[in-house]
Amino acid sequence: MAMVIWLLSWSSAAAQTAPYFFAPIDQTFDSIARIFNQLDFDNERQRADSALFGRLDQIARSTKNGQLEARSRYWRVRMTQMNTPPPQCIGQLEHALALTKDSRYDYDRACIMYQLAGNYERMGQYMKTYLLLGKAIPLFEKYDDHYFLGNAYLLMGQLFLDIDYREPVAEQIELSRKSYERAGYPLNRIYFF
Repeated sequence: MAMVIWLLSWSSAAAQTAPYFFAPIDQTFDSIARIFNQLDFDNERQRADSALFGRLDQIARSTKNGQLEARSRYWRVRMTQMNTPPPQCIGQLEHALALTKDSRYDYDRACIMYQLAGNYERMGQYMKTYLLLGKAIPLFEKYDDHYFLGNAYLLMGQLFLDIDYREPVAEQIELSRKSYERAGYPLNRIYFF
């Protein structure tokens, strides 16, 4: 993904509220996570307030809730990964995935696996990327999360380009395009293909 430059026009995305698929756990934590979720959808991750990461960590510690700790790690990586080395992101995400065992939080697992896949792709670990996407995509389908489906298909297309296996690229990009349309997301995310 390093060679992909995300130049986006966000006027149509900014007007839409991003769906939030995470199962509610803590009202304050969830309200902060919803802010991050919207910033992510609007491609405004750089606007994430670092103090809010600390607040998520604090809530997770005070409640001694492992799932909140997993989410806190996920959101920190999701919002800052472009400025964080992949091995550091992977360490945080692997820890988050280990904390996410309860089947009630399979959507969390999908998001963490997708994020792991992107970081493994950045490191050229293509088989891990492929396997993680193969597990995440059915969960995004289960929740009708078309934004993350679009992201996952786009990453799969990028993976196929990385390994110079061009035959399935067009199919992945078409799946991404359809998913983004269903999510009400700007299609110029896939401009480089």
